[in-house]
Amino acid sequence: MPLPFSVRAAFTCEISTEGPRFQIARQTKHMTVVAMPERDPVIIGAPKLVRPGEHVLLNCSSDFSLPPADINWYIGNEVQKQELWQRTELSLPQAGGLRASWRVLHLAVPKESGAVRVRCEAELPVEPPVLRDTSVVLTLYSRTQLSKYVANTGARIDIQLVWATMWVYALIVITL
Repeated sequence: MPLPFSVRAAFTCEISTEGPRFQIARQTKHMTVVAMPERDPVIIGAPKLVRPGEHVLLNCSSDFSLPPADINWYIGNEVQKQELWQRTELSLPQAGGLRASWRVLHLAVPKESGAVRVRCEAELPVEPPVLRDTSVVLTLYSRTQLSKYVANTGARIDIQLVWATMWVYALIVITL
């Protein structure tokens, strides 16, 4: 199996001066080298238009990385509590130990009108944290928005009115 892309180890840097004293300074620090995801996370399952009270199931998938990303969901700017059945899932390891991760969010659409911003954040658990995120805006359906049904009904009424007018006209012509 190939060596992993991610390494956590103690690295030492040593500096020495020239003679005759040859002073030496040395310092050791722990460093983590990581394999970053190449792309931002992707949200799947987000419809453009939702109805208040509707339930939507969203999936956030993060690209392959090492260590794998932890995924957090935000509605507005509020982080969503991670339920046991909604934890971050991991793919099988690929070459070098890289793993993709994903997490679902079950969203009950609020009753207010307007829009809901949903954000997915993929965080590599290293120091300092590495963050990548993406977001979608769900527009809440309201009665003031025209739908194709309202538009079609209006067109159908006009056609019915035309047919009724033609029948009345035909009856008048026949009776004369």
